[in-house]
Amino acid sequence: MAIFSQIIGRGRNVTANVTERGQLVSGPLDFSKFYNALADTANVAVEVIPPIQNKDFVITSIVLYANKNVGAADATVELFQTSASNANSGVNIINQEMLKQTTLVLPNLNILVNEGNWIKLVTDDDDVFVNLSGYYTPHV
Repeated sequence: MAIFSQIIGRGRNVTANVTERGQLVSGPLDFSKFYNALADTANVAVEVIPPIQNKDFVITSIVLYANKNVGAADATVELFQTSASNANSGVNIINQEMLKQTTLVLPNLNILVNEGNWIKLVTDDDDVFVNLSGYYTPHV
């Protein structure tokens, strides 16, 4: 016989969730999916993640790779969020110098990108690849 019970948050009338698999949610709200993009033209931002109405996006990991086309002066790489689809800059998520043929791996992230924002990548040299993992979550 089942006994009804609730776990309620302190200070708010919010209850803990249990997934359809019977898991008590005490970590990420969903499974991550990888998204990728290639910045192959200097100073032209490319879309990595599009916005979805009534959804925020949570970034869980970022992998950047600057390939052999990057010049001797390195590449400045900026991953940013913006509310304008045609923007070449916005609110920085990460801004990093990268040497030719190097990889930057940032695991175990929990970065919230608010509803209505694109996540874009821009570099001042070519080619820079991004693999970004995360999931959409309902906007609260």
